[in-house]
Amino acid sequence: MDVQNVFRLFVNVYLIFQHKVLYFFYGVYLLVHFYIASSLHFLCSREPDGTDAFLSDNFRGNLDESKEPLHSPSTPTTYRAGWLTVNGVSSHVLTWGGWVEDPPPKGDTLILFMCGVPGITLFYRNFLETLHTNLGIPVWTICVAGHELPFPSSQEGLPDNPKLYNNVKAQVDHKMAFIKSYVPRNRKIFLIGHSFGAKMVTELLKDEQVSEQMQKCVLLMPTLERFKDTPRAQFWLLMLKVGFIYPLILCIRSVNTPSPCSCCQSCRCPGVDHSPICTSALVA
Repeated sequence: MDVQNVFRLFVNVYLIFQHKVLYFFYGVYLLVHFYIASSLHFLCSREPDGTDAFLSDNFRGNLDESKEPLHSPSTPTTYRAGWLTVNGVSSHVLTWGGWVEDPPPKGDTLILFMCGVPGITLFYRNFLETLHTNLGIPVWTICVAGHELPFPSSQEGLPDNPKLYNNVKAQVDHKMAFIKSYVPRNRKIFLIGHSFGAKMVTELLKDEQVSEQMQKCVLLMPTLERFKDTPRAQFWLLMLKVGFIYPLILCIRSVNTPSPCSCCQSCRCPGVDHSPICTSALVA
């Protein structure tokens, strides 16, 4: 069977199952549309009490850059946020109970939280603030390297070398550099890791210094191996493969949608299929 016959076969199969193929792609379009809409709704929604909206403000662009200096002010019940260059990567850090560069607070313990995907520190703000309020122990967390970027006015971005943040070893080195640069050697550490962050915890424990300082570790919904085989990862991989269909269908839809003619602007008829009233008016 030559190429021409194969092409004819595919064309015939397409014509026979055309409606099913179109329904399939339309279903994929609806799925991707729902996923994108739900994600934007989550990122842009405010809290139930109507207060604060750090995630929504960041994504909507309503957060004034001047409101978050290098180290934002803090009170006993709020956190401090700032940017540090750790292992060559600009990294967002949140702390409760004192900034990382301030004199060590009273006590000899520290809770160090390792973020999971999506690797954004503010995603865990309520959880970490509750830990600090209930336990009275300083809480620090640092973003997954490369997952948060400073404001454009800071003139900082991702480093030119992607090997500093785009693999597991780079992420472990990033967290190790943060601990050795800012956590005092005499400080006992409670390590908490969520999802991919749990993998960071298990890798950090291989270091002698961290192992000596570690008081206890907690793994929340840990993802330690075969991350690609998990249902959530399979879903994301599917989204990456079919994500291009969404803008493609929107483009086709916009091309095939008839625009109203000049005589139909006021009567709102569907353009090509003129209503009798519009047609009679046009003829007159």
